Amino acid sequence: MAKRMTIDRIAELAGVNRSTVSRTLNPATAHRISPGQREKILAICDRFQYRPRTSARAFASGRTSRIALILGNMRRDLLSPVFAEFVEGLTFGSQERGYVLSLHGINSRDRDKEKRLRDFLLSEEADAYLFGAALVSGPLLETLRSLEHLVVTLGHHLSKSHMFPAIVTDDTPAVAEFLKKVPQDLAGHALFLGVRGSDRSSETKFSCVRKGLVQQGLPEDFFLPEFFKVERTGFHRDRANAAEYAWEKLDHLKKFRLIWCASDLTAQGICDTFRRHGIVPGKDIAVAGFDNIERIMEDPKPFLTTIDYRFYERGVFVAETLTELIRSNRKLDHDLILNSQYVERESCSWKNHFKRERERR
Repeated sequence: MAKRMTIDRIAELAGVNRSTVSRTLNPATAHRISPGQREKILAICDRFQYRPRTSARAFASGRTSRIALILGNMRRDLLSPVFAEFVEGLTFGSQERGYVLSLHGINSRDRDKEKRLRDFLLSEEADAYLFGAALVSGPLLETLRSLEHLVVTLGHHLSKSHMFPAIVTDDTPAVAEFLKKVPQDLAGHALFLGVRGSDRSSETKFSCVRKGLVQQGLPEDFFLPEFFKVERTGFHRDRANAAEYAWEKLDHLKKFRLIWCASDLTAQGICDTFRRHGIVPGKDIAVAGFDNIERIMEDPKPFLTTIDYRFYERGVFVAETLTELIRSNRKLDHDLILNSQYVERESCSWKNHFKRERERR
């Protein structure tokens, strides 16, 4: 059996020292090597199909070259294309910087799940840990505080109370842009619609909308808030749940001229029912949502006006930030805040609205 090629042999063939080869093969340091020298070293590595083992690099650096993403409900989380896009950005962003994303799930049926999670954290299998904020229960707080590695939450409520930085999205600029476009004569004829209970983000988004109304000098009751409860939740049910609700409440809903939904799937369900009853969204009634799900699902003709959370870009940004902090041995002392973006499409055609208003007059 042929012996495995070594970094020392590569360095000898290239006429450089081993540290130069190491820097060339490390995405974080490759830019320090001249292009000509990089090409020469990589050509030799390719000829002998050589790449350094991750374990060897970890041993030499004292780091694992891993970022751990810990999920409380892996099936539900990964079924959502919205969350999957974030994971995709986090994965590729990490790989480009020489890091690997490690998924760690919590089995709800496991009686010892908290102990297993604690053991995983104490084993220092990663250089940084990403949590859903809801997963951090009392018994785990002391363990998390004791870790030397980075701990970041996917949610903001722990950042102030327990000093864990979080990944949060600021909707304020996008909401303000939306409200600037909304005709003021829709006050009292606009509905904000979301899911109660399982979808706490609905109330959070409406709170942001109310703050935006105040900032824009619009009445706080511009939108009537309405939150409906559903029996079955999950990405695969959200659109159907909204369509069923709209069917039951059609006479009530069609009184409004604008319905802003807390998610695009809710907005799509509302539009489904409207169309079945001859009501044309974007013409007879304006409908908007959150998430930009049509772009994520690669719809060739996106229709919904929405707030885009840029989940892929968010994942890449988090990977960039965490890997830089790891390499510089710094802690994160603030939240990672990204702005969402307002995207206007046919479902809220304000030009058509103004045209119809002139025709009525």
